[in-house]
Amino acid sequence: MAVVLIGFMGAGKSTIVRALDQENFIDLDQAIEQEVRMPILQFFQDYGEAKFRQIERETLEAAVLSGFNVATGGGIVQLAENRDCLKKLKNVVYLKADFETLYERILSEQKNKRPLALKSMQAVEQLFIQREKFYEEVADIIIETKGKKPEEIIKEIQELK
Repeated sequence: MAVVLIGFMGAGKSTIVRALDQENFIDLDQAIEQEVRMPILQFFQDYGEAKFRQIERETLEAAVLSGFNVATGGGIVQLAENRDCLKKLKNVVYLKADFETLYERILSEQKNKRPLALKSMQAVEQLFIQREKFYEEVADIIIETKGKKPEEIIKEIQELK
């Protein structure tokens, strides 16, 4: 049974989805980058967030039909259409952590530059507050990740299957 991982930037969605099944997974951000043939940061700069969210929605719909585990981007819950899609699924797992933990992870991650994380800490925190209620609204399962190693989170998810 496949899971769809949701959560804010830095929650560990990409790390966890890969570890759950190294071959049968979809990382939405990676899939979008392949589709648009450029990094998401560049796409945001060239075409804007609205165009990105449209492509993200289309990619989500295709991904959930695949039957694979899916790691979504942190902003997947921004659009009502995406929330409606997620609510229809089973096994939507919200990887939850407090803002301070997530912000530390975002800042420490050099490889994955996130367009919306380039804003001030206060702006990123407002985004977190805005999205948190949406994550909880669509999640079937909430897993607190603070202080947990990926192996512990994976074990919790596997116990749910």
